[in-house]
Amino acid sequence: MGASLTDYVRNYIVKTTEDDKVILEVSSTPREILSRNGWANLRELHNIDAIEDKDINELTEEEKADLKEYLEICGFFYEHHLEATVILDTDNPEGLSVKGRETIGILEGDKSPEGIDYPREFVWVDGAAATSGVIVLPYADYDRVYVVGEPDENGQAQIIYIDDKEATGGARPYYEKVDGKTRIYVEHFSGGGGTQADPYLVSTEDDLNAIRGAGTGQTPLSAYYIQTNDIVMSKFQTGAGFTPIGDDTAKFSGKYDGKGYMIKNLFINAARNSVGLFGYNSGTISNVKLVDVNITNDAAGTGSYSHTGGLAGSNASSINTCCVVSGSVTGGNNTGGLVGYHYTGYIYNSYSRASVSSRFDNAGGFVGYANVGTMYRCYSTGSVTDISVANNRINYGGFAGYGSSAFIYCFWDKDTSGRLTSAGSGVAGRTSSEMKSKNTFYVSTDTANCYDFDLVWHINSDYNNGYPELRQYIRYKYGKGTAAEPFLIYNEFDLNQIRFWRDKHFKLMDDIKMTDHQAGNGWKPIGTDNNATPFGNAFTGTFDGNGRYIADLFINRQSDDYMSLFGYAVNATIKNLDIIDPDITGANYSGVLAGYALNVYITNCNSVQFNISKVRSVSEYAGGLIGYLDGASTLVEFCSARVKVMGVNYCGGFVGYTNNGINIRRCHASGLMEVTGTGWSGGFVGRFITNNVFEDCYSGVTINGVNAAGFCGCTVVSGGTSLPGTNNFRRCISFCSIFASNSGKGFLGAPYYYSSHYYYPIVVECYYDYQLSANAADDKAISKYTAEMKYDGTYLSANGWDFTNTWILDPAYNGGYPALRALLPLTAPILGFRNEFGKYYSDNAGNVLRYLEYGNMIAGQTSLPKPVWLQNNADFSVNNMQVWVDQLTVKPGMTIELSQSESPFIPVDLITFSGTFAPGNSAKFYARIGSAITVKEGGTFDLRAKASPA
Repeated sequence: MGASLTDYVRNYIVKTTEDDKVILEVSSTPREILSRNGWANLRELHNIDAIEDKDINELTEEEKADLKEYLEICGFFYEHHLEATVILDTDNPEGLSVKGRETIGILEGDKSPEGIDYPREFVWVDGAAATSGVIVLPYADYDRVYVVGEPDENGQAQIIYIDDKEATGGARPYYEKVDGKTRIYVEHFSGGGGTQADPYLVSTEDDLNAIRGAGTGQTPLSAYYIQTNDIVMSKFQTGAGFTPIGDDTAKFSGKYDGKGYMIKNLFINAARNSVGLFGYNSGTISNVKLVDVNITNDAAGTGSYSHTGGLAGSNASSINTCCVVSGSVTGGNNTGGLVGYHYTGYIYNSYSRASVSSRFDNAGGFVGYANVGTMYRCYSTGSVTDISVANNRINYGGFAGYGSSAFIYCFWDKDTSGRLTSAGSGVAGRTSSEMKSKNTFYVSTDTANCYDFDLVWHINSDYNNGYPELRQYIRYKYGKGTAAEPFLIYNEFDLNQIRFWRDKHFKLMDDIKMTDHQAGNGWKPIGTDNNATPFGNAFTGTFDGNGRYIADLFINRQSDDYMSLFGYAVNATIKNLDIIDPDITGANYSGVLAGYALNVYITNCNSVQFNISKVRSVSEYAGGLIGYLDGASTLVEFCSARVKVMGVNYCGGFVGYTNNGINIRRCHASGLMEVTGTGWSGGFVGRFITNNVFEDCYSGVTINGVNAAGFCGCTVVSGGTSLPGTNNFRRCISFCSIFASNSGKGFLGAPYYYSSHYYYPIVVECYYDYQLSANAADDKAISKYTAEMKYDGTYLSANGWDFTNTWILDPAYNGGYPALRALLPLTAPILGFRNEFGKYYSDNAGNVLRYLEYGNMIAGQTSLPKPVWLQNNADFSVNNMQVWVDQLTVKPGMTIELSQSESPFIPVDLITFSGTFAPGNSAKFYARIGSAITVKEGGTFDLRAKASPA
């Protein structure tokens, strides 16, 4: 979610054509405005065509008002764009946009290093990194044609000149002048600016080849790059093949992040020093996966050229989380599967499985010659072969040929390499079977010295032929990570993989009970900083919980801030998820769903207590759902928190800290709070900073603390005795039980005190239960007795209360206090089948809420038993409780069996539970499936139950 006005008004129109093109018609004045029904034509919305056909004196008052509003919008949103047309070679307009005033303003009135004024107007297209097309400019009188690169941190952008068609021979980019207009033909439009915030995007082998920057007038060897998809090389497969990026003179000094995508079929047939995908690296290379490399640096067959590796011929800086999965590397002096010559720097969490051959000295499965620097947690498996005529070269090792670097916890496969020794005191040779065992890589009882098989590595026979695989390269089995085809999450392993694809779309397909992260520090939150750029680590994607839940989320990281399922979520969407029985401890800003959330949209998410649910900050700002909520584009709606919140200061039943104009509406908090410090805490929000809005929310928390308020603990606003023009709290209520050892207030705690003045937020139509809050007075909200809080006459529609669509007042809900209709609890069946965490499979009306999932079944297979609970939800006790399978609903070829015990599983047709079951009590049994056919999806069966009143 963006934060600028240009997210709501745009100075261009997007069209698609019958010949599979997308056209952007760009203007200086606004063309479309975002309405409730999507993007609307601004001129049509204000009837401007009809108005322009009339004389000014003929206009009605309504038409004059329309014209005035239209002209005001045009004036305010005027931008220095060309009246241009952009024709893109794609049929998908998703993600395309034209940058607005934020970018244009940087360049206005500036000069290039060449002393040329930047354009009075231009077009800046975003989101077309891998898309070719044409920019049609309105004039043909330009002396020179150029494009402008991304501004650097000082606001200085770079001019890149474009030659005409004749000079380039028709090779893009070029321009031509036709019919009084200038047409610029390009291979891609934005493609990034090469900066850390806006890196160049690499999606094709031509993009990869262009990194050397020949003929572009740029210096891209020092720029930032990210790879955006798999690249299968096909153009550079003959002759010398692909020319390495960087050499001994012009080294690669930028940053390249492969993002876990592969580069396949890299072919190099060179006769030079420093050969690999990168010839000479003095920058940072990360997350690059090479498959089926064919690299030869021995064109003359003499072995006279040095420094050959799969990833880099020479390295003098940083390489991390990279691999050469397969193929061959052949060279002369200093040849290695990943790196030929390692001058200095770091290589960590990387591996090579390529075969290595050399005609000269110093060859290793991972590195040929390791001078100084460090290699940490790396391994190799490829063969290492001397192919010299005399077969008498020296320094051939399973991992390193020659090495004075520091080798820390590095390994090689003695069986597949054909080498029993290796250079380097910190390198160990192991058999193939040992290399495929996790125990090999637990090199010390100190877990800090182990390979991290939770966040970095994974070892399983299904991946990488059983050798350790970097988690970055493990793809989801289902989905593409797009909005239309999100990655599908079925289990805890899938959930953990989100951290490697943080900008993608995800959908939860099954309930998850966390079992792999129940000891030590527990779960590591997804998103580890608030950097939303491609080189940052914030979660910036979309997570759809799909009405499912995650249970038993455990985190114990008392020195870390923002502990939650998502640590940092920026410009993200999170929806439709329950988190049941979390147990979370952090330093500051601990939450359940998100620790820090900036410019996010969160809807229909709940922290739920079934057994024990708690979140704790050892210092400040714990929140029942979110720790820190920030950003003017943030909207949280239809969410709830029922959890025990613990901390020292400024804790909130729903959110710990809010800032910068966030919006929360139709949410509630309940449960228990225990706060030990003197900083004010609140039943809904701990601390409220600047212009935030809370609308149609309630808190019903029991608070034990020193200074506590029913809704908001501490407020900080500016601009006067109240913040003018904004109703910070609208139609919010509190019925908290407050036990404050020092001071308690029914709704609002401590206002901001500065320079002898108190500063208050604006509170409109907000109420609190005076009796329940221990008669705690309040300066702003309206106090009511308990009976009044449960009386419909208290909440008047004339004052904005909506008891038709938003609220409900019914003794059956919320203890008789107003409740939110969208968040009413389920009406459970009198005899209901539920799972371990109280989630029913159907409601009282028989509507299916979830399924007892068994996954795909293969013919002849019998599933593992799954537990089910049958619960008495009547207001009286029952006995003779029975359960059976409705055989008429069972698919032919399938067998459904029930048992009261898991092991041994004793199949019976009918289970009769002994004893009496009071209201709320349940009985547990097990169900399993046997199949005589292969079932992929769609097979269902029904369970039936009955009981007698006791």
